[in-house]
Amino acid sequence: MQEHNDIQDECGTNVFEQAIIEITDYCNFKCIHCYNDASHYQRSFDDIKKNIDIFEKLGVKSVILTGGEVLTYYEFEKVYRYLCQKNFEVTIFTNGSKIFDYKDLWIELPPSKFSISLYGINEAMYKDFTKTCDMFKRVKAGMDWIFDMKIPFEIKVIVTKKNIAKVMNGEYTKFANHYNTAIRYGMELFETELHSSVINDLRLDVNEMVSFMNLSINDKRRKRYLECEDYDPIYQECKAGRSSLAVNSRGEYCICLRDVEYGYISENIDEIRQFLINRKNELNVINSNRGCASCKANDICNGICSLEPSMPGSVVCNFHNRMMKVVAEENLNV
Repeated sequence: MQEHNDIQDECGTNVFEQAIIEITDYCNFKCIHCYNDASHYQRSFDDIKKNIDIFEKLGVKSVILTGGEVLTYYEFEKVYRYLCQKNFEVTIFTNGSKIFDYKDLWIELPPSKFSISLYGINEAMYKDFTKTCDMFKRVKAGMDWIFDMKIPFEIKVIVTKKNIAKVMNGEYTKFANHYNTAIRYGMELFETELHSSVINDLRLDVNEMVSFMNLSINDKRRKRYLECEDYDPIYQECKAGRSSLAVNSRGEYCICLRDVEYGYISENIDEIRQFLINRKNELNVINSNRGCASCKANDICNGICSLEPSMPGSVVCNFHNRMMKVVAEENLNV
């Protein structure tokens, strides 16, 4: 078994434990909420192989493959086999529509986990949201197969005005329970200038967010809301650029795929590390001057991220501050 080289910080801990790599920005879905401006440009396997070699030298242990739709990449099997050869733990972010196309590969080399984005629980919902036909049955067939093969997977759902009713009445939970798997809900909708009006139409209002969270909140998250008053926001920090890194579809190293305007191309380990450290420090300075830096709720709402568009007074900001009050009141009544 090949050993990974650990590059350590002053405390002797591994700096970069996880990497996420966007091997393509092309997707076979045309989801109405998606911020990705997909092209048909495809990097070569040799280029991606160089990234993987850098990961190994940086001491990375686990790699997330994403896109676009990662399984549409024309040399996906080569990339995946190379990662397995290097003994990385591999998680695959996918829309699930092409899982069955690689069933022989999964039988030979099962991934650590699939993370499958679910855009509906019937064909009509899929057609409306992804602008495709007959894709729900393909996604479900893929889930059925990996479930039978006992390959771990989770389901991710973005909650919008289009699916909130079915989420609230338990239909999505019932769908996930059929596979005895975890379902992760999110309300994050990232907007660009080109489709901000679409996002505004999809995004839940504050009351809908509170109703959803009250239904889905677990004890751990409830405890975090209760503890917000005791947090010193200045010490909260995202791990991106500290213990994780990313490579975007252009082959640029960055602290996070959200950091779309700042990337660096090099094959020099020290230069890459220094770029990531410098960029992280730049963002920390920016963040310390944002309104979110002094908010008690910033640890739970991603206000600690200077790439996060949510600022004081936004829908997301109002939601988290409302939730802090709701949970505190419920705790008093227990």
